[in-house]
Amino acid sequence: MQSLPSDVILQITSFLSLADVVSLSLVSKSYYALAAEHSFWLQPLRAARLKQPLACPALDDLSEHTPASLKQLALHALRLAHNWRQPTARVRGPVCSLPCGAHTRILCVLAGARAAVLYSTSEETAMCCDLSAGRASAPVFVGQIVDVAPPLEEPGGWTLAALLASQEIVVFTARVHPLSLQVVCTRALEPGYTHSNIFLPDAAVVGVVRAPAAGDGLQLHSYNMADPEITATVQTDCPAGGVVATAVGDDAVHLFVLQNVQAPVYACPRALLAYACPAPRADYTLRRSHVARIPRPPSDAASGSYAGENHRVLCGAAPISVAQRFTLVPIVDSWRFGPHSVALTFWPRPSQVNAALHPAHTVAVLGTLVRELVAAAPSGRAAVLVVAPLAEEEDDDEEDEDEDADAAPVLMLVQADADAEPVQLQVPAALDLLRICALALDDHIGCVFVVTDDDECMHCIPYA
Repeated sequence: MQSLPSDVILQITSFLSLADVVSLSLVSKSYYALAAEHSFWLQPLRAARLKQPLACPALDDLSEHTPASLKQLALHALRLAHNWRQPTARVRGPVCSLPCGAHTRILCVLAGARAAVLYSTSEETAMCCDLSAGRASAPVFVGQIVDVAPPLEEPGGWTLAALLASQEIVVFTARVHPLSLQVVCTRALEPGYTHSNIFLPDAAVVGVVRAPAAGDGLQLHSYNMADPEITATVQTDCPAGGVVATAVGDDAVHLFVLQNVQAPVYACPRALLAYACPAPRADYTLRRSHVARIPRPPSDAASGSYAGENHRVLCGAAPISVAQRFTLVPIVDSWRFGPHSVALTFWPRPSQVNAALHPAHTVAVLGTLVRELVAAAPSGRAAVLVVAPLAEEEDDDEEDEDEDADAAPVLMLVQADADAEPVQLQVPAALDLLRICALALDDHIGCVFVVTDDDECMHCIPYA
């Protein structure tokens, strides 16, 4: 192979994995020199990007990176994948910290940028924080936030939309270069409805899920951000009740309602949203596309029936539904409620309007959530949560003086890969998990963001 022309070798590398091209670059001096070529890394990175996020914003054009930058992206992806396959993933590098004051809620992370948007519940303001530079933008008043749509990445920044308690929608942009946060659009919601969910298909339209007071089916109501006169309403036959969530696909907005272990799914084509004037008017009721069923976690294969409690949906590029559950475990001639666990179900990213949206698999983490701390990665391929593990059972004839003592909480990572086991994440010795009040995960750069209420600081913990 050494005698092959360079252009032939570069053509061969386009079919190799990241691990293979890194190994090839270390074979000899000639291959190491060939690794300085742009095309040596480009195609393997593009292929890897389809399965795992890279340490850069999702819209970054890899062809504009230098060969040295592409090599660092490949090495970073391999280090992170290796670390997250270990039983305990170790901290890799220094922890960045930034004082955040009253802004102790993380609205979202700006994927691949080591930055986040924080919110203050008391002051009702938001600000953009850059952990790499150790700076924060000036706080901007937005109002009392009820729900936030997953951020929409655009060249040079991110667009966010929030549903307010004042029956309004506010849309704002976050930038890292230069660091800023700015409100760009507000829309007043129609009275007489209960609004429960907000979605942001693109930079032109924002929408909410609403339930009429008359008790009719749920509606998808959208607003044009450029023209306040353009709105659109899509009626569904979905009754109100259950946990409502939306997932934005390439050509549709999917509405699904969690009802224990099943979820009716509705697919609303984008053509029915408020893109044009006059607004499209559907003369029909959008009917259920299909019913998705939550799969059982593999750890429950030998267990009895179960029921979910405290359902919620974490929204990213692909949604993750979360339920705190009790599992019925057979014991000799009787039954008892078994370990309290947290079940995370990974859904696929919606594609076409006529494609069924069925969950891929469910992962169970034994223990109980601490302070409801669970967060999804922007890609929807991983989640991080703080759990109190189950205490080991004691013999009946032994007295446990610490019977009521709480088990020390741990930070756990759960991934969408069906073959990946839940991973415990190492945390710095100085970090008290019981003092965490907000949590986020950026699987592009492999960092966990936490806000602690004892020092009012945000910390970025690297794992790659």
